[in-house]
Amino acid sequence: MRERPSNEVIERLAAAQHGLVTHQQLRADGLSSSQVNWRVNNGRLIRLSPSVLRIAGAPETPHAELMAAVLDAGRGAVVSHESAAALWDLPGFELLPAMVTGRRCRPRRSSAQLGNVAQPLDLSPMHTTSVLDLPVTTPERTLFDLAGRIRRNDRIAQLVDTCLARRLVTVERLGVTVDRLAIRGRTGSAIMREIAQERRASPVPFESGLERRFFQLAGQIASLRFTCQVDVGAGETWLGRVDFLDRSHRLVVEVGTLLHHGSLTDLRRDEQRHLALEAEGFTVATFTDADVFSRPSDVVAQLNALALLLAHRRTA
Repeated sequence: MRERPSNEVIERLAAAQHGLVTHQQLRADGLSSSQVNWRVNNGRLIRLSPSVLRIAGAPETPHAELMAAVLDAGRGAVVSHESAAALWDLPGFELLPAMVTGRRCRPRRSSAQLGNVAQPLDLSPMHTTSVLDLPVTTPERTLFDLAGRIRRNDRIAQLVDTCLARRLVTVERLGVTVDRLAIRGRTGSAIMREIAQERRASPVPFESGLERRFFQLAGQIASLRFTCQVDVGAGETWLGRVDFLDRSHRLVVEVGTLLHHGSLTDLRRDEQRHLALEAEGFTVATFTDADVFSRPSDVVAQLNALALLLAHRRTA
C-alpha cells in the first residue's frame, strides 16, 4: 500500500492550482475515497463539485473560479473564448462566467458543471499555453474561437489588430492557426481567412478602423499593393511615416479625420511633408474619414485613376 500523503503534499498541489485539487489527484497521491470524505466532513476540504475540492481558507477569486471550471471539465481542459480573452487582457471581456474548452468533456451535469464547456473539433498542444498558472488557449486560438461567437466582423478585426500591436500574436502564427482550423462550414472561418489574408498583405497592424476600411477599398484595385505605416526617407533624410505606400508606383496615401487634422497648424505641417515627398518623386493622395466611409465608390474610382496615370508615366 502506498504511504498516505501528508497535508503538506496536498497543500503543495493546491498551491499550484489556486487552492484547488481534484478527487482523482488525491486518489493518485494515495488517498482513498473515505479519506477524502473524512477531510471534507472535518472542513479541511470544501467540495465544489463531485470532482473538485478547495482547500479550506484558500482565497475565492475569479482566477480560482476559472481553475475550478478547468479541473471540473477534465484532463486537458483549458480556459477559452471570452474568459481567455479577459486573461489576455483584451478590451471588452470579463473572466466570468467561466468558459473552458476540453479535449474530452464530460457529459453535461446541471448541478456539478462549474463552467460553460465547449467541445472542440481540434485542440492540439500548439493551441494552449498558461497565464497566471491557468491553462489557456493561445491568443491566436482565442481569436479564432471568438470569431465563431461574435457576429461583428469589424470587432474581430479590431481584436486581431490589438493582439498584433501588443505582440501577443504574429501574422505568421495567426496564418498557421487559421490554415489549420478554418474548414468549410465552421463558424468564423470565413472572416478569419479574410483577416489573415489582409494582414499577410499588410503585416503592420492598422491603427484605426479608418485605415482598415481604406485598405479594404484599395484592395479592389488589382495593380495597387499598399503597405501600412511606412517610414519614408530620401538618403539619410527621414521624410516621415506615411499611412500607406505603394512602392512600385511610389504612391503615398494619407487618411485622417477632419477633427484631428483640421487645425491650421496640422494643415501646414501636412502640406510641408507632402511637398517634401513630392519633391522626392512620390505622388501623394489624401482621403478623409467622410470620403472613406460615406463615398467609398469615389475613393475606389480615384485610386483606379491614380493607378492608371502612374502606370502610364512609368511606361512613357
